[in-house]
Amino acid sequence: MDIEPADEGSHEGCIDEWWFGWWRPDGVAGLCGHRADERSRTLGYWWVWRVPGEPLLHISDWNVRMRSSLGLVKGELLWAEHLCESPHRQWTVSNESRAAAVDDPIEIARTGFGVPTPVASDLEWYATAGAASLDSGTGYQQVGVMHGVVEVLGRPTIEIEEVSAWRCHRWWPIGSEPSGGLFPRQSAQQVDAVIAGPEHSFMALGLTAEGWVEVSLPSTDHGA
Repeated sequence: MDIEPADEGSHEGCIDEWWFGWWRPDGVAGLCGHRADERSRTLGYWWVWRVPGEPLLHISDWNVRMRSSLGLVKGELLWAEHLCESPHRQWTVSNESRAAAVDDPIEIARTGFGVPTPVASDLEWYATAGAASLDSGTGYQQVGVMHGVVEVLGRPTIEIEEVSAWRCHRWWPIGSEPSGGLFPRQSAQQVDAVIAGPEHSFMALGLTAEGWVEVSLPSTDHGA
């Protein structure tokens, strides 16, 4: 597909998703994104923060009222913004919210509950290569670097300085399902994060030196 600056925005008659992921060699890593459904005028938002030796932090809200800016996600105890500063070159990725802290990431799949923990992040994503079409589905992905800070109540502030990063924007017609996965799949991999999705769904993820991968969980590991 031809990738145009206008593709950074939403697409008529479609559901759009924007993803951002970043990771350091020491295992500090994050992942966030939001989904826009203009038919129902709702947004979904997710955010995870991993620091080795600390509880995983997780946020998800799939029923946020859409505002004039699709990148502004403002719900109960949640403020987040994904702002395109320059198409295919720079994005601001920030939030201020209360995350659920869990010692075992799989607990997100089991119950979705954790210890409420205030968090705030202010990050900038910069491209280091051009956008490339996804192998499956409609959309594109792009590699880059992330800069900024992540603050968690009761923990030292962590600075993110030109760490490896990736982003993706995909879309599909309303009433259908997205085709293909976003991440490489591995069956034998430690679960480093779980994202709670809509309607009791979830995505289990592992972290490698090359970034995030999707992993499979045995059915006995969650309450489905």
